[in-house]
Parts: sequence; structure tokens; C-alpha cells
Amino acid sequence: MPVSDTTILRSVKERAGAPPNRAVVRVAGVDEWAWRKGMTFGTVIVDLERRQVVELLADRSAGTAADWFKKHPEIEVVSRDRAGLYADAARQGAPQARQVADRFHLLKNFREAVERQLGRFEAPIRESAVQVEDDPDAREHTVIERSNGCSEVAAHERLLRRGARRRPQGNV
Repeated sequence: MPVSDTTILRSVKERAGAPPNRAVVRVAGVDEWAWRKGMTFGTVIVDLERRQVVELLADRSAGTAADWFKKHPEIEVVSRDRAGLYADAARQGAPQARQVADRFHLLKNFREAVERQLGRFEAPIRESAVQVEDDPDAREHTVIERSNGCSEVAAHERLLRRGARRRPQGNV
């Protein structure tokens, strides 16, 4: 993005300081953000239908967010991250609203699940490839033996690393 993070934060703060938009918020997104990087956190509430920041709260507490939700009984959906903090806030302040996970965290959950599943298939390669005499031309035709589920690329990389470890260090 050709805009710095400082410019974006300044714009968000200016819009949040503007006279409040009295539009009805039906679908609210809630998440924390840093007033000062890694030091002071607040809560941002976004109207997801209009894609506009509607409120910046001074802290990231369930009580403050619940108080804001109570003032907006028209909220039907609250999109939030995986933290329990905003789940409690939505339960207390907007019990009528349905809580959903935001897209970012859904994709993050999906990526982590796929990585866990694929990690199980990274089985170690059997001790050696089919041995061919030390003829350099014959090495090109070495068949890589793979264990169940291990990709051909991973097997080839491991075979190359094993060969590099076996070579004498003084010879180039």
C-alpha cells in the first residue's frame, strides 16, 4: 500500500473525532488496536456494511465494549477475533446479536489447520536412496526412495543434504 501506517492511523483518529455518524449499525466488527505500538491498546468498532470506523474506545476491556454495544440495540451481528474478551462484551452488551469470526481469523485458523495436517506427512526418508556405484554419470539416475506421504521434492532435498554431509570437507 502506498500509504504509511502513521497516515492511516491519523486518518482513523480524525474520522473517529468527527461528529458521530448516527447511522444504524447492524453489522459491527470489533478488534483491538494500538494507540502506541505494543504499549497502549484500544478498541476499534467498524460498521462492516458501510466499511467505516464508527468508534474508537480508549481501552480494550469487555466492560467498555459492552457499554458501547448496550447503546446500540440494533446490532444484529458482531464480527470479532478469537479472543474471549470481545465474546464476553458482545454477550453482555448485545445478547441479541449473532457472533461470528472475522475473515482474517477464519483464514488464519484454516492455514494453521492445514499446516498441522501437512506436517504429519513429513515423514523421514529411509536411510538411503537406491545405491549406485560412485560413477558420477550413474548418480544422475539414482532413484529416490520415498517413505509414505513424503513429497518427492522433500525427499530429493534430504538426499542432497545427506550427500553433502558425507563428502569430505577438503575436496571441492
